[in-house]
Amino acid sequence: MNQRQEKTPYLVSPVSLETARKTKEATEMLRNNPTDKQMPEKALRAIYEISKESMEYYFVRPLEILKLGAISRGVVNMGVNAGLGVLNTFGKQLISHLTKEQLVELADIIDGVLVELDMEEGKKV
Repeated sequence: MNQRQEKTPYLVSPVSLETARKTKEATEMLRNNPTDKQMPEKALRAIYEISKESMEYYFVRPLEILKLGAISRGVVNMGVNAGLGVLNTFGKQLISHLTKEQLVELADIIDGVLVELDMEEGKKV
């Protein structure tokens, strides 16, 4: 019997090449040098930048496309900034308390959300 495997849908947002590069550096550091004193800050920066770019893509960009007013944009920006603020405030502390195994797992999670796509084909590279 030939069963067709269902495809899993994903939400996708682009990130800058610089953010992708810094993220790869951070995940390599999480795996290979988890005791480096710069590691929590680098990991947090990577998570913060991916989150920032994604939230702007999903929440801020649609308002600009729809040409909604300044009040609507202000409210959405306030929400995005509040979420990023919480991440920035507590993220480094949380990361610095992870075990080596958890750091590797965090690197896997981050790498799992950063996938290159050929946008002309709509396929993973």
